Amino acid sequence: MALLSFFGITKGQIRVYDKSGNPKTFQKEETEITFLKTEIAYPNEGLESGLLGTIAPGIIPLLPSLVDIGFNLTTSLLEKEAKKYSGSYFKHKSYLEASSKCVPKVTFSRDLDNEKSFGLVLIPHKVPSVEAYVFYIDSLNLQYSKSKIQRDAKFLDYTIEIKITEIKEGKKEVIELAPVIITSVGFGVNKFKVKKHRTEMIPLTPNSAFAEISINIVESNPYKVKAEDILKTWNENKDSFKTIVNNILPSQKAETSSTPSQNDPNGDESN
Repeated sequence: MALLSFFGITKGQIRVYDKSGNPKTFQKEETEITFLKTEIAYPNEGLESGLLGTIAPGIIPLLPSLVDIGFNLTTSLLEKEAKKYSGSYFKHKSYLEASSKCVPKVTFSRDLDNEKSFGLVLIPHKVPSVEAYVFYIDSLNLQYSKSKIQRDAKFLDYTIEIKITEIKEGKKEVIELAPVIITSVGFGVNKFKVKKHRTEMIPLTPNSAFAEISINIVESNPYKVKAEDILKTWNENKDSFKTIVNNILPSQKAETSSTPSQNDPNGDESN
């Protein structure tokens, strides 16, 4: 069981909710990340091909048990009262075509008993006149949610955390990005405006290569846990080990009524 869980496959009773808010049970879960080459590439500065080097002996591969340390701020929302109203999806994967030195398109998927449950597509975009790029959320496919939903308000918020690992001269460097949040997401295929929901800029460091990516997605019911509060607490506590539960849940629990936010905190940043 532990080995299956490590590779994103678990067996047992997996409880989710459909678009009508009805619970449904599955036996097997599989999460996956796939890559597709793009034209965005890291620049070379006088190095011949093949000089990316091998991983230095002292560098430990970034297994999920190490990578998810920085994700604890958001996933701690799954504790106690918020557990029924939020859920998380996590996957870490290496890019075996790193020698191409391109930044790939990334697709995150979750299947339940070979049935599509959740999907997220990240597309890289080169920033004009700057050696940098961003990932933007192209689409989000929601068929079954981990979070319990209200039957009369079937919308969820998503907090998306991304960590990228680069290799340069045989050494690894991890780039941790601020979360991207998307509010009021409905069931089905949600297609977003190009570059609207995007990461901060990621440098295209010369003579480097895209090697690995870790994606942690927190799904939350905005009636119980708002994505804006997750982001606020992440910013305030990202350098500490304070738990979000102590910061958010008391105030959320005290509210007698609440409605999902209709405002997108990322805004329309198409410029």
